[in-house]
Amino acid sequence: MRILLLSLKKTVPSLTCLFKSASKQETFAVEASFYRHNESYQRRFAYFIASCVLPQRLDNIPFFVNISATLAERSEIRSIGDEKGRIQKKYGICIPPVHGEISVGNIIEFLELTQILGASHFTFYDLSMSESVRNVLNYYQDLGLVSVFPWNLPLYIGKNDLYYFGQPSAIWECLFRSMRHFDFVALHDLDEFIVPVRHENITALLGTFIRKTIVDTDQNGSHLISAS
Repeated sequence: MRILLLSLKKTVPSLTCLFKSASKQETFAVEASFYRHNESYQRRFAYFIASCVLPQRLDNIPFFVNISATLAERSEIRSIGDEKGRIQKKYGICIPPVHGEISVGNIIEFLELTQILGASHFTFYDLSMSESVRNVLNYYQDLGLVSVFPWNLPLYIGKNDLYYFGQPSAIWECLFRSMRHFDFVALHDLDEFIVPVRHENITALLGTFIRKTIVDTDQNGSHLISAS
């Protein structure tokens, strides 16, 4: 279980994940470990990934996990890895939090051209989209081509407290969200296009030079894969 966090660099909270057994009616508490991103760019707030290992005694895949800073204060988080109707696509695009003045024409151009180039799904984060941009994305969302998620930053975090509206954390969130749904994921802005020169589209290009190679085996026997 991974949780993405924003926190002051010197004040990382302690978190506990509470997993409930389906058959034994037991609750297992696991203390989270923390990994800090190196992309805070000397700002007050840094990005962290909190990880809770599933207890060996747990006899089911959890759909809900309780997260608490103290055992008395709990919040329930739904596991995105086991959503019904998950997307199974070849090539997805992650777009950083959208804000500012963006024309409807540019959004449509980006979505249509990038589909021609091989993209099959787009993930957006809504920081401060205009109503017209939301309407366009709602149309493509109804077609199953787009997913839009709110990107709400706390009011007490100032513009200079955090690098570029939390973009690094949004990128990690999209990678974790996409890893079970897509073979390939690209991260780029609305004014960027990856245009293959010798191939019909991006997926055809990726198929020519991406190959999985087992480069090592960890202590648990799991294969470490390198794409080259």
